Amino acid sequence: MRLWFATFAILISSYSFGTNLYGRDFWLRPDHEGAATTLVTWLCIVLIGIAFYIRRLGLPRSLTYGLTALALAVAAVSRVLPHNLFLEEMGLSGRMGWNTFGLIWFLGLAGLLRRSALNFAALCMFMALAIGLNVLIGYSFGLRLPLGDMAFGTTLALVALGLATATLFTGFKPTRILFRRSSIGGITRALVLTSVLAPLASGLLLHHLVNTTEQGVPYEACVISLIVWVGVFNAVRAGHKLQNADVLRRRAETRFAKLATIDSLTGCLNRTGVALALGCDGPSAEGRALALIDLDHFKRINDTYGHNIGDRVLQEVRPALAPHLKTGESLGRWGGEEFVLCLRENDVGLLSCRIDQMRKALEEIPARIAATGAEAPKRVSASIGVNLCAAGDHFEVALAKADEALFAAKRAGRNRAVLYREMNRMAGAAPALN
Repeated sequence: MRLWFATFAILISSYSFGTNLYGRDFWLRPDHEGAATTLVTWLCIVLIGIAFYIRRLGLPRSLTYGLTALALAVAAVSRVLPHNLFLEEMGLSGRMGWNTFGLIWFLGLAGLLRRSALNFAALCMFMALAIGLNVLIGYSFGLRLPLGDMAFGTTLALVALGLATATLFTGFKPTRILFRRSSIGGITRALVLTSVLAPLASGLLLHHLVNTTEQGVPYEACVISLIVWVGVFNAVRAGHKLQNADVLRRRAETRFAKLATIDSLTGCLNRTGVALALGCDGPSAEGRALALIDLDHFKRINDTYGHNIGDRVLQEVRPALAPHLKTGESLGRWGGEEFVLCLRENDVGLLSCRIDQMRKALEEIPARIAATGAEAPKRVSASIGVNLCAAGDHFEVALAKADEALFAAKRAGRNRAVLYREMNRMAGAAPALN
C-alpha cells in the first residue's frame, strides 16, 4: 500500500493546489475562509511522495534521502523568510503554517533516520500522525488550531504520506501487528480505524448538524485527540496480546502434535506418525517400497552392555539412515528394535543398492557411539524385509508382506535384506537383496 498512499498524496495535494491557483473552492475546502495549499506545501509533498518510488524504480537509495532532505530544506526556507517563498503577486495565497511545517519535518525525519535511529524515527512518525489527526479533529468540530490552519486537501495528502511512512516501520515491534496479514492483524486494524473514525464522525455530527459555535482554543480537539490515541493504544495492545496468545497456542499445538507422532527416544515417527505419513486409511501409492528393519540380537546387547547402551544404539538409527533418505521418505519406530521405512522407489536394482547401503550404515553404529567416547557394542547388524507396493495395496497388507520378508531374512541367517516377491523362488530360504 506504500505506493498507493504516496500516489494519493501527490494527486490530492496537486488538486488542492490547483484550487488555490485558480481560485476555486470545490469540496476540498469545506470552510470558505480556510487555508489554501501553497506552492511550497505542494512542492514538499510531491518531493517526499516521489521519494517512495525511488526503490521501486531501482534508483540509488541516496536519491531518496536527497529528495527528502530537499523537501525539508524548502519547508525550512519558507518559514525563515519574512514573506511567502512564492509571492502572492503570482496569484497564490496563503503561507505554510506551523502545523504543516511540523508534519512535513516529522515525516521527513522519520524517513531519513529510520535506519540509523529507529526509535527516534518511529517517534517522529507518531508525532506526524498525531498532528494530522488533531487537524482532522479540528475540522470535524469546526475548531481553529493555534499553530495555523491547514487546507483540507493538504491534510488528506499529509495523512496519506504519514500512512506511507508508517509502512516503513513494519519491523518496529510496537506497530508490527498493524501490518500482519493475519486475522489478528485485520482485527487490530479494524479496531484502530474504529477508534479514529468514531470521534471524527461524532464531531461532524455535532458541528454540522447541531451547529455548535467555534472556539478559539481547540480544547475539544486536544481532548478528543487524547481519547483517540488511547483507543489506538488499546487496540494495538490488544492486538499484541492476541498475537502472543496465538503464537503460544500454535507452539503448544506443534508440541502436542510432535508428542503424538514422534517417538521420544529415537526422534523417529511413532506408529501414529507412520500411519499418518503412509496413509493407512487408503491404498498405498504405487511406486513405494516398505521396509521393516529389525536389529539383530538386540536383547543380547541390552543384557551385555545395559539398557543405556541399548537405548543409545536405538538413538543412532535415525542419524545413520537419514543421509540415505530422499525428500518425502519416512522412517519410523514400529516398536522395540523394529523400524519401518517408506521409500519412493520402484526399481528393484536401485532399491537393492539403497537398502544394502542402509544396512551397512547400521553396521557403523558402534563406531559412531565409540567416537563420542561412550562404551559401544562390538557389533550391530540388522535384518530387513522389503515389499514393493502394488497398485491397490492397503498399508496393512503391504506392511504384512514386508513382515513376511523380514522373517525370511531372519531364517536365512540375519544381517541381510529379502524382497517379498522373491521369496517363492527360494527353496527353503529367501534370497537376499544384498
